[in-house]
Amino acid sequence: MVQAHSHLGYAPRGVGLLYAVLWFAQGNDVLGWFIGARDGEPRAAYFVLPDYYSPGRTSLLHSVLDDVYGPWVEVTPDGDLPLPHPPPMSGRTRNRLCKSRTCGCSTVRVRRCTAS
Repeated sequence: MVQAHSHLGYAPRGVGLLYAVLWFAQGNDVLGWFIGARDGEPRAAYFVLPDYYSPGRTSLLHSVLDDVYGPWVEVTPDGDLPLPHPPPMSGRTRNRLCKSRTCGCSTVRVRRCTAS
């Protein structure tokens, strides 16, 4: 059974902070969805941390847009590197990731996933 996790952040003082992260582990990987702000602009993206629970190096892969089926990039010290399409996961994993956003939580309003 997969156990989903979530974290909501809010700090009204200073520059302010408001975000939500939903994630779950699948084997050694962590998959999730983030919504918040970057450089003062709203931002939402799916992400994967492959081999997160394995010894050694891990990386961060994320969708360019708020679309699990759209283009993805790998974050590196030299900038974002585009990844080949389709996204770097199985169709079953993409559907599970997309559906994890629509868990019925009324705290975070998100658009409905179109995955079947």
